[in-house]
Amino acid sequence: MKPLRAGQLVTVTDDDATLDGIVAQTPSMLKLVVAVPDPKRDAVLREFHRSALRERRQAGEHDTALRRVIGKASAAGGHGGPQSAQGRRGHTRAPAHRSTGR
Repeated sequence: MKPLRAGQLVTVTDDDATLDGIVAQTPSMLKLVVAVPDPKRDAVLREFHRSALRERRQAGEHDTALRRVIGKASAAGGHGGPQSAQGRRGHTRAPAHRSTGR
């Protein structure tokens, strides 16, 4: 089983359907978050088991929309990204006690 990384093109086989997707996040070796096309919306992020994914080589027609949804999720802090685990670096301590002026 070859490891998949974020940004890699994949084909998802789930519920007797085959979809093109792009790996958005790899929280573990077996569960991956993948951007897939959705008929109601442009694209969505869904979690899949590793066995439902196969690597693909050629770009698909929905790849620009899939990359856009990955960019929105990472910018909003939705599905990981380097900032979500660390929080806001500039505020490391609680504010000091404010005196009442007495």
